[in-house]
Amino acid sequence: MAELILGRFAPIDEAGSGGFAKVVHAYDTDLAREVAIKIIPLEADAQADAAAQVEVPVKPGRFSRGRSRVLRSTTGFLAAEEKFASLLGGPSHRGETEVLPPSVSLIGADAKGRGGAGLGGSAQGAAGRGTESMPSGDSAASVTTDPQGAVSGAAGSSRNVPGLEEARAASTLDDPTIVKIHDFRQQGNLGYLIMEYVDGVSLADLITHYPDSLDADVIACIFKAVAKALQVAHSKGVLHLDIKPANVLVTPKGQVKVVDFGLARLMDESGFGSAASGGTIGYMPPEQMRQEELDQRCDEWALASLTYQMITGSNPFIVDSLDDAEDAIYGAEIFVPSAFKQGIDESIDDIMFCALDPERDNRYDTVKAFAKEMQPCLGDVKAGKAKLKSLVSAIKGEATPDETDDMEPVAAPVPVEPAQPSIPLVDLIAERGDAVFQRVCAVIGVLVAGFVAVGNFTPANDWSSPVTWAIYGALVLAAGVLPHVGVAVVLVFFGVTLALNGGVACGVALILATLLWWFFVGRFSNASANIALSTVVFGALGGAALAPLLAGWALRPKNALITAFESAVIAFSFGGLGSCSLFGWEPLSNWQIRMWTDLNANYLSMVCDPQMWAMAAAFVLAALVMSLLCYFNRAWLNYLGAILASVVLVAGLLVGRLALTGGLSFSSSTFSILQVITVGIVMLIVCLAGCPQKYDKDLTFQLGHTPSQEDEVPW
Repeated sequence: MAELILGRFAPIDEAGSGGFAKVVHAYDTDLAREVAIKIIPLEADAQADAAAQVEVPVKPGRFSRGRSRVLRSTTGFLAAEEKFASLLGGPSHRGETEVLPPSVSLIGADAKGRGGAGLGGSAQGAAGRGTESMPSGDSAASVTTDPQGAVSGAAGSSRNVPGLEEARAASTLDDPTIVKIHDFRQQGNLGYLIMEYVDGVSLADLITHYPDSLDADVIACIFKAVAKALQVAHSKGVLHLDIKPANVLVTPKGQVKVVDFGLARLMDESGFGSAASGGTIGYMPPEQMRQEELDQRCDEWALASLTYQMITGSNPFIVDSLDDAEDAIYGAEIFVPSAFKQGIDESIDDIMFCALDPERDNRYDTVKAFAKEMQPCLGDVKAGKAKLKSLVSAIKGEATPDETDDMEPVAAPVPVEPAQPSIPLVDLIAERGDAVFQRVCAVIGVLVAGFVAVGNFTPANDWSSPVTWAIYGALVLAAGVLPHVGVAVVLVFFGVTLALNGGVACGVALILATLLWWFFVGRFSNASANIALSTVVFGALGGAALAPLLAGWALRPKNALITAFESAVIAFSFGGLGSCSLFGWEPLSNWQIRMWTDLNANYLSMVCDPQMWAMAAAFVLAALVMSLLCYFNRAWLNYLGAILASVVLVAGLLVGRLALTGGLSFSSSTFSILQVITVGIVMLIVCLAGCPQKYDKDLTFQLGHTPSQEDEVPW
């Protein structure tokens, strides 16, 4: 039976190792609970000797260059390690093995992804390279030990005992997102940091095993927990200074915890702490590498680097040596994060670039300010926690328990595939058939609008003429090849047709409105073109009011407003054919402009009708309401937007009626209200497919910019 640690803790297995410390999973026989114990050799002579061998010329205010590693050759350390190994029941490691200096972060990653309280430090690969160190003036601080080898408390320990500072810093932090520190004991030449045992996996394991499953929801859950842990630490004046994937654990219940305060520093009243004695390449900003005084913007940069890696799948700041680390940060090629994950708002790009700025004065002042801007751009935290539970189960199922002489082999659990997040219909369309879908919609719209435009075009309004069919076919072909061009052309063509049939004013207005809409919005987005022309298609069924709701659903606020205005102009133009309504143009009786049709009289009656102006305003306002609520890409907000936008349309009807009757009556046409209610129900059904607004680019026209294929946005 293995010897009890400190006469109290029964070792179960090793949870992690790295540098000069090991983490042991043990059972507390007094309190009947599992704990993790970080065991740290305190051999003062060994540490001083090792520190003396570190060849690092340090210049004030500059990053250390020419760093060399040292060989494990001191008698003192070997003696400590021999005792260390025998305590854990494992072999000693005599010989010249390459190690890092003693100021290195002291906890190593568990390659099998098992639990522990501090799995960090030596993680490699996807999670980043090992923790590096910059020697400080007190790196070889003396240690007071108990000459009798008895257990000693704080009274018998030096203020500079390795691990004690970590215990003091972390013991004040009481939050579910931070691994708890229970106690710190010293016995002989070993220090024992007793911590909460977390039976989970590290974020480094998640990145290694399931990088594609780190979707917007999972990232939102992890980001929120780590940001919360840092905010709690900072509120207590503690800087973590080693945030990285290996120091973020996830429990089987999907709970995220931050571990390893081995490099922690306390902030003074000014908000700054002393220089760090180490850090991890890829997760420490330039000021940490330069050994400057640090504040919470250092942890902010590390959190941003960690989040960027989760989103993009890579960390551009990870290099092979400290010599290149600072240059990597200033010269890294950083891509826009929003392009890598579905469900992540594109406004995240500027937020991430700000937090990752090499100059700390250009970052957010606090982690709280950074998180407040960042969190809304990510996915659903609750959904992310559920997905994390599945991912942890899958990873732990892949780990095969160690087989020992004292224990029968334990069969590995059957791996559980993580639950794959459901993909909204609009995302499936955007990935697999957006180009076809866009062109089909444009062709349908042009078939309807083009039939009216060409059929009433005076020079060729005879369907028996090949010229008429040639013009009609050219319009449809244009829509199939370049939807936004085909839509704009058919609307301009209809404007010309109206002018040739006596409706000059309306025809010119339609042409001007179409050109302006296309120049600022339509040419950048096939979605906007399809929605604008849907006014004609849905108007044929009396549902032209659906167009502004679709604009709000699919387009950003600015683009939605402009497109909704264009929809109102189109509805007005087709309403003048005979229906004199914005809701529909009754194609069966009004598609043909006959010799007795007085377009000017129809348009004049609509202009003089206050209900028409009220509904036109309602079109634009409904699109704005819908767009603002859909902007956050939350299902319940999409449905709320559809309801409120429908209410706006009904309000437009009632206000128009009030204006028409001189304030005498609010009553309006029951049929018109039913039309709006129907439109609202259809919009609610459409919202079941998700929200494609995230694909829309809120572009501002710049002189000399030429639209390209990259400017096209999926429907």
